[in-house]
Amino acid sequence: MTKLNKLSFALWVFVLLSVTIGSLLPLNKVPSGAFMMGDKFLHLTAYLAIGTLALLGSRYRKAQFGLLGISFGVSVLIEFLQPLTGRSFELMDILANGTGLFVAIPFVSYVIFPLIKRYALNINN
Repeated sequence: MTKLNKLSFALWVFVLLSVTIGSLLPLNKVPSGAFMMGDKFLHLTAYLAIGTLALLGSRYRKAQFGLLGISFGVSVLIEFLQPLTGRSFELMDILANGTGLFVAIPFVSYVIFPLIKRYALNINN
């Protein structure tokens, strides 16, 4: 596992936990400016970041897709738990989360990996 994989995996865990905690806060505890760009856009970009980190978190395709699966599973679980915190279940949130994870695949393949290769960022230590 490279330094980039280790750092990405650690960030994946941190961001997924942060999004989970933020998503389970009662709405009166969420900062008022959090939805300025739109709720679904916020979901899509958060899970695009999570998906990107999941794909960078391992060298192995099977593990990468395992992390994406865990990420999607957590997003579905969050939606089912939200009614317990005074929020509502929204199927469109799950769709936006899944879209963000799906968009991460070509984003990493066609943007991030070429940048890593170009600037030799994949240090093996």
